[in-house]
Amino acid sequence: MADFNDFKRKIKETAGVIADVSVDLYKKAEEKSKTVAKSAKLQSEILTEKSNIKKLYIEIGKTYYETHRLFPEPELEQACTEITAAQERIDEKKAALEDLKSVGVEIEIDVDIEADDDGDDTDETEE
Repeated sequence: MADFNDFKRKIKETAGVIADVSVDLYKKAEEKSKTVAKSAKLQSEILTEKSNIKKLYIEIGKTYYETHRLFPEPELEQACTEITAAQERIDEKKAALEDLKSVGVEIEIDVDIEADDDGDDTDETEE
């Protein structure tokens, strides 16, 4: 009978150890999950902030170009010249598309020729 009681005791001890290990593993997994979730949230917030910065850089550049395109700082002169040239090419292409439309040519156009460069249909007056 001592062997059976000894066997029962060892099973209870083993079950207790297994339970303790299981609880520890669960707690570690829970901590790891929280860490991964927090990391993902922080990375997402960083990407959002970078996106905001990029939009602001674009807005700053657009504002600079609109206000200084005729007399830009020397380090930005080439970029302003290239933007002006690209805008002139766009205007020429828009006019050519309008000419095609005016002679009755049915064409599908992927570009909204009425929209300005940021995609909305507002007409901004140029300086």
